[in-house]
Amino acid sequence: MIGVAALLGLSLSLQIPDQIPARSTARPSIAPSHSSRIGAPTDSGVTAVRADVAPTIDGKDDDAIWRTAPPITAFKQWQPTEGKTPRFKTEAKVAYDAANLYVFVRSFDPHPDSIIKLLERRDSFTPSDMVWVFVDSYHDRRSGYEFGVNAAGVKIDQAVSNGGNEDGAWDAVWDVATRIDSLGWTAEFRIPLSQMRYSRDREHIFGLTIDRDIYRYAERVSWPMLSQSKPDLVSQLGTLDGMDDLEAPRRLEAMPYVVTKSASQITNNAYGQQGKVTVGGDVFSLPDAVCSASM
Repeated sequence: MIGVAALLGLSLSLQIPDQIPARSTARPSIAPSHSSRIGAPTDSGVTAVRADVAPTIDGKDDDAIWRTAPPITAFKQWQPTEGKTPRFKTEAKVAYDAANLYVFVRSFDPHPDSIIKLLERRDSFTPSDMVWVFVDSYHDRRSGYEFGVNAAGVKIDQAVSNGGNEDGAWDAVWDVATRIDSLGWTAEFRIPLSQMRYSRDREHIFGLTIDRDIYRYAERVSWPMLSQSKPDLVSQLGTLDGMDDLEAPRRLEAMPYVVTKSASQITNNAYGQQGKVTVGGDVFSLPDAVCSASM
């Protein structure tokens, strides 16, 4: 199995309530919540709902934010037939806070026991049902990030440049949980914004696409619909707005390591083994390293 960018490369007001008279016995109006003022997602755009309380990443949609975020439902098949109504329904919801992007995807399937899910190490493509989240955090329509997971919870991530060149060596720190239930399967993502590049403006527009692979039918569905006739992936992403007042944290990465060494030696005319273990790590302030330590 190959990535989406590679596959595509194969083919060229707020309403203020009326003031209540002082002696009126009518109950006061309740100001609408932030989420109630957000319009429904369109075929190519969605507004993120700000989460007052971060959802628990467990593959369940019982968090308060998922009860209020409007669902994306306009998924279309793009492989093998572009624009065809998908075999199974897919819904997605998007939320955020100052430090994270959250995505919840519900992949409906009338036969949950037929969902293909293979365990493998991280960053391995598996012949499995999958969900992908593609993000263009600069909204330059040239660069971005791919976060994928199969139904067994195996994660894969890649950085994208020049519209569709995928770098599988890029590894971000992010969380996802999957769950199979009577309705199909779910994937719940928490993507720290610190893992992506974005402007320091107060208001942001990201590019966003959500893609689903129904492996046993060789069917791919996405929102917005991707087209194999277009030359790259990133320029086709939908619009994610509402990402306002984000943190601009100092970007640090820690890379721990363990090195073991074993050597044979002769002591008193007998062979023996001498072992040594070195534990250390490097801390980077991207893009420059700031310190290194070992013990």
